Amino acid sequence: EELFLAGDEEAKKTVALLSKAMEADPKLLLLLTIRSDSLSYLQSNPILSVFQRRLFDLPPLSTAAFKEVIEGPAGISKSGIKIQPELVEQLIKDFEGSDALPLLAFTLERLVADHGEDGRLELKDYVEKMKGMGGVIRKAVDLAFEKARETPGLPETRQDLETLAQRTFLPWLVRIDDASDVPKCSVALRRELPQESLPLINCLVDQRLLVTDEKASEPTVEVAQEAVYRHRLDLKSWIDKRREELMLSERIQGAASEWHNAQDPAKAGALVHRGE
Repeated sequence: EELFLAGDEEAKKTVALLSKAMEADPKLLLLLTIRSDSLSYLQSNPILSVFQRRLFDLPPLSTAAFKEVIEGPAGISKSGIKIQPELVEQLIKDFEGSDALPLLAFTLERLVADHGEDGRLELKDYVEKMKGMGGVIRKAVDLAFEKARETPGLPETRQDLETLAQRTFLPWLVRIDDASDVPKCSVALRRELPQESLPLINCLVDQRLLVTDEKASEPTVEVAQEAVYRHRLDLKSWIDKRREELMLSERIQGAASEWHNAQDPAKAGALVHRGE
């Protein structure tokens, strides 16, 4: 999906590099995985559309497969984590829909980090201590804000921290897909973000709600998983209030990208917006 973000110069260079490699070696096979709601970007990309393609559909996981997703990694881990069968059954019941896999991964990671010191995960750890699926992201946010309140230079009240977080997420870390009208991750350059929010970002990174890439040509920040947008209720309300602005921003960036890519000066002139 990130190969086709409007205005992403690194993504453009990557697509161009892939194209040159395919042209240089006719035996080269390029394997891409992309979500169905982003497939149109791949289909309409003018650089990659010249190559022969074979589509392969990956259907949703079955209930039996979810059991293997939960128990499999634990069985081969060096620490030898054992998962109580009752916990496996409860997790299978709770996790369904498009966010199931990322939320399940986040939940298992938190369970192991917070309650797996004895090498065993039990149903009570998930239900009583973590308060189930809804409590996983909420607890991570609460821990991040607790640390933020003790961090010099950051607001001391939860309300002020929420305000700062809203200015950090919107519009920098959220984009509204113009085709599907759903929130998606947006990669932001660290230098573009409100500088006063950087200590708060570090607290959110510590709780694995945000991730940073310090090895890139420029350090970047992005949301760890899009499920955070849909299961953090206040963040969802922030997005809903500014949805039209975010969608307009997405269209403007797309138009700007088209304009920059236009080779014909006459064609570029036709892309200039006039009036409203």
